[in-house]
Amino acid sequence: MIPQMTSDVIMWILVDAILAVIIISLISRLLRLAKRRRVGKTSERVVGWTTIFDQLLKRSDGSTAVKKTFKIILNDLERLTGLRLPRSLTAMEVVNKLCTRFPDEIGERLIKLYEIYEPVRFGGRNPDRGDVWEFRSNLNELEKILYREIVGGLK
Repeated sequence: MIPQMTSDVIMWILVDAILAVIIISLISRLLRLAKRRRVGKTSERVVGWTTIFDQLLKRSDGSTAVKKTFKIILNDLERLTGLRLPRSLTAMEVVNKLCTRFPDEIGERLIKLYEIYEPVRFGGRNPDRGDVWEFRSNLNELEKILYREIVGGLK
C-alpha cells in the first residue's frame, strides 16, 4: 500500500518543483548571455579587418597590407569556425576548407580576396590601385556579411 501524502509533503514537492524551474531558467539565460558576449567579441574582431588593412596601407606598401590582412582573415575565420587546420596547408586549401563552413556569398568574397592575394604573395607583384580598391571593397563586403550572419545567428 502507498502511504497517503500529507498536505505538507505536497506543498514541499510543489515548492521544490518551482525552484527547479527557476534555477533551470536562470542557468539557461546565463548561458545565452555568455554566448552573446563571446560572439560579440568575435564580431568586433571581424569588423576590424578593413581598419587593419587601412592602417597597414598607411604604414607600408600595398603588397604588405594585402599579405598581412589576408593572413589575419584566414586565422580569424579558422578560429571562428573552430577548425584546427594543419599549418602545412596552402592558403588556397585553407580557403577551400573555410568555404565549406560558410554560406556561398562569404565563400565568394574569400575567393575574390584570394585571387588578389595569390599574385601578390607568390608572384611578387605589387598590387596597383585597382587591386587595392578591389581588395578593400571585397573585404568590407565580407565583414558586413559575416557580421550579419553572426548577429543574425543569435536570434
